[in-house]
Amino acid sequence: MAGIIAQLTRSARIRKGRRHIGNNKCIYTLKPFDRTFNPHIHNKYVLEKARWEEQLEKIEKEDTMILNAYKEYKLLKRRRREASTTFFSYVTETILLLILILTLPVCLLAVELLFMYGTAKIPPDILEQILRENSTESADLLFTDQMNFQTFTEQTDYYQFNSLQENGNLSHLPSFY
Repeated sequence: MAGIIAQLTRSARIRKGRRHIGNNKCIYTLKPFDRTFNPHIHNKYVLEKARWEEQLEKIEKEDTMILNAYKEYKLLKRRRREASTTFFSYVTETILLLILILTLPVCLLAVELLFMYGTAKIPPDILEQILRENSTESADLLFTDQMNFQTFTEQTDYYQFNSLQENGNLSHLPSFY
């Protein structure tokens, strides 16, 4: 359709005697611009485009500034947290280690102090009674233990002597056998 219109327009120009204009030429002639014309000042499109690019550069600079400040803040915050965390962990580990190491000696010291100063609070007559009861019981236990041990050693010696006599090997035994 456009080709037909172009052919009709061309033929009409030829009929009217106009000069020939090729397809790559404009049919209008423009007057030259004023020498005072500056597109950066007088052309609204160029002017607005320059303002817009300036605004975008400003926004981009602000964004990079904000992003850098945020990264720096995060880095500083992480360093502070790591420093406080390491100090806190050192203190906590030291306290726990001291508690674990000193638990047994402190318990032994507490028991010793309780026994040393605990008897001072007991009235003397009750303390003497406890000591008498314990001493008779311990003496009875000691006597019983000694009797059991003597009986055990006598029985063991008797059985060893009999087994050695049966084997005929008495050379390593003491002379009282």
